[in-house]
Amino acid sequence: MLLVFPLAIPFYRERRRAKGKEMRELAEINANLQGELVEYVQGLAVLRSVNRTGNRQQRLARVLDHLREVQRKDVLASVRPQLLSSSFVQGGLLVIVGLGLYFVLSGSLQLAVLAALLVVVVRFTEPIAILFGLIAVFDLMEAGFGRIEETLAIEPLPVEQPAQVPDRFDVSFDRVSFAYAEGDGSVFTEVSFAVPERSLTALVGPSGAGKTTVTRLLMRYADPQNGSIRIGGKDIRSIELETLMGCVSVVFQDVYLFDDTIAANIRMGRQDASDEEVAAAARAAHCDEFINRLPEGYNTRVGDIGGRLSGGERQRISIARAILKNAPIVILDEPTAALDTESEVAVQQAVDALVKKRTVFVIAHRLSTIAAADKILVFDQGRLAEEGTHTELLTAGGRYQAMWQAQEQVKQWHV
Repeated sequence: MLLVFPLAIPFYRERRRAKGKEMRELAEINANLQGELVEYVQGLAVLRSVNRTGNRQQRLARVLDHLREVQRKDVLASVRPQLLSSSFVQGGLLVIVGLGLYFVLSGSLQLAVLAALLVVVVRFTEPIAILFGLIAVFDLMEAGFGRIEETLAIEPLPVEQPAQVPDRFDVSFDRVSFAYAEGDGSVFTEVSFAVPERSLTALVGPSGAGKTTVTRLLMRYADPQNGSIRIGGKDIRSIELETLMGCVSVVFQDVYLFDDTIAANIRMGRQDASDEEVAAAARAAHCDEFINRLPEGYNTRVGDIGGRLSGGERQRISIARAILKNAPIVILDEPTAALDTESEVAVQQAVDALVKKRTVFVIAHRLSTIAAADKILVFDQGRLAEEGTHTELLTAGGRYQAMWQAQEQVKQWHV
């Protein structure tokens, strides 16, 4: 049997080569299927409200059909080498039985010795059979690990040397152009502006105009193809990522909270913060008003994506997190846009506490909320169309004035 086992190895290798592509494809399909299932479950209420559950079920069915077809090909590809490798192991057992019977009949081997030998051989072949049976599991695990390794192998954006540390926090864009991929149209084209330290700058414009891209480039989620972005006169490409992220706090319109306690979610702004500092940040963001009503207070778990809290409560926790971080630059994706009047007042008070003495960018959807901004940047089709104060832009009679008049007309509509 020890001689037979190595003969099966070439067929095992052939089987692995035949299955390699299928295993990688199978791992990718399984990942897609998991994503589709999570999206389907999370969006089920919306799908039912628009009577589209059937469409999503068909989409899931197509993914499952694809998975079934890949699995079928995987089985067919492994049949021949599996049969050959198994036949060597089982064939070796048959050879031993045949030779043993021959020696027993010739009188050179006792039957009891043959029986004992067969027991040993069978016990030896069992783990070999199990090993070959686990090959598919190992291959699938290897394919999954390969996907993880590919992700981990992605190089971070390089930092130009020598690394710089900004000592002031004015922000400037100098002839910045950006596209998400080669061949795609530019999201940004030759955008230039300068924002003083400790000022409030509003970013306005229609959807897709480039407002969010400004903030993503400032946080260096990607580098522009042309131009430079500077904080305190230092090109952000020469600032270590950890230092850059320490300079910026973000309050998103759609808040993501982790399934942990309220205190843990606030403490993400600064992991070494004491309980007293967490509580102080919560008070500044007007979170204590609802936290104190909860049975477990700061130790209350917020649920998946903060589902146990209202939109206004989640938003205030996000602001408390930013207050605790105490970064000199703050980005606000208009946190009050989707809130009721009572929640909006509480969140606006929290925002007021956050933005004091900081360089602030506000992505604005309602122009009335940014009329007092130090500077308003109006974007249109990836270009900076206008900039100035609220009064200056209204007087100029351009794109901003048209947007303002349109929103004023909407206020007069009644049901």
